[in-house]
Amino acid sequence: MYTFDTLLMKYFISIINTAILGMFFFVALGCSSIQKRVSDDFQLKNAPVRVAVLPFDLSALNAEDQEIAALFRRVFYNRFSYLAYIDMDINEINEVLSENMLTDVEDIYLLSYDYLAEILDVDALIYCTVKKVSNLTTGIYAETSIEAELKMVDTRTGSIIWEAESKEVALSGILSPSSVVTLIQKQIDNSKKREALIKIADKFSKKIVKTIPNPSPFIVNNIQLPKIYTLKTNINNKTKDEGFILEVHLTGEKGMKATFDIGDWKTDLSMEEQYPGEYIGHYKVMIEDHLKSALIVGKLENSDGFVSKKNYEKGLVSFGSVY
Repeated sequence: MYTFDTLLMKYFISIINTAILGMFFFVALGCSSIQKRVSDDFQLKNAPVRVAVLPFDLSALNAEDQEIAALFRRVFYNRFSYLAYIDMDINEINEVLSENMLTDVEDIYLLSYDYLAEILDVDALIYCTVKKVSNLTTGIYAETSIEAELKMVDTRTGSIIWEAESKEVALSGILSPSSVVTLIQKQIDNSKKREALIKIADKFSKKIVKTIPNPSPFIVNNIQLPKIYTLKTNINNKTKDEGFILEVHLTGEKGMKATFDIGDWKTDLSMEEQYPGEYIGHYKVMIEDHLKSALIVGKLENSDGFVSKKNYEKGLVSFGSVY
């Protein structure tokens, strides 16, 4: 026979067990929505050749989110470079804009497309307005999202070739009832806001780039991009201190010029071809190096100047203490 206190205790235990059981069915998932439009008059055979991805408009974001979302442009650029356009390097774009006293995105977006095309020497421009980024972590729930509008303008005609609005959301909870550590680790992972947003930006970019008209069927005979097969590094998502030697291994077509980037921080670092089609590059971390969560990007360039790129997708690299 149970006492009142015993029955009350069993009641509370039952409620707790029900709540825990409910959490077992909450699994990792994500969703995305894309609304896109391609001009009815656009024909792939008349597609622009040289394209510049302009600085992204982040004015709708707060200061902290602007700092993180600035990486979104590089992530998008790396994905866009897989299409059969000759993409102007971001660093080159920034240098030209700076030389023309254009460092404020609002000023850049107010300029005429033909003026920007003239100073950048391109046939098309890509504009992007980032409307929102978010990173939320609660007891059993984590959400990371990014929302943006993009468009490609043909600077020869002034027409909008392609425009799209997209939102990418990643949700997660407990994947299995095996361990409470799983939940704690997921909270920790999602609290690393920079890493979480870089990952969601890459998912966003990969999907949105697939909606951009790709003229490759019409220029494949004229442009042959070098093939990259694999990209590996010796990072493991832990911060690396002074003296650590970053190794980047790339396999692809032989006889190419190989380089790698560490985000926007260090670009075009040289790699040597040790064996036909096998390239290796190194960077030694110095005491003054402070870097947080950068992408590693491998690149191959052929004799015609065409470049292929591949992201290292299994982790990001950080150096030293980040202030």
